[in-house]
Amino acid sequence: MSDANRDQLEYWNGEAGQRRAASQTAHDAIFAPLTEVLFDCAALAPIRLRFRHLDQRE
Repeated sequence: MSDANRDQLEYWNGEAGQRRAASQTAHDAIFAPLTEVLFDCAALAPIRLRFRHLDQRE
């Protein structure tokens, strides 16, 4: 493992990672409107909808 990777591992497994995990719900709420717009623009849909034609029998 490189020193850079080791530093990141220690950083995210430490206090910073704990703070980030504790604020996940807030981050999700803040970014939800942006995420929805980005998904709409990219025409992303759940896999079952994107590949529903594979489920149709002829």
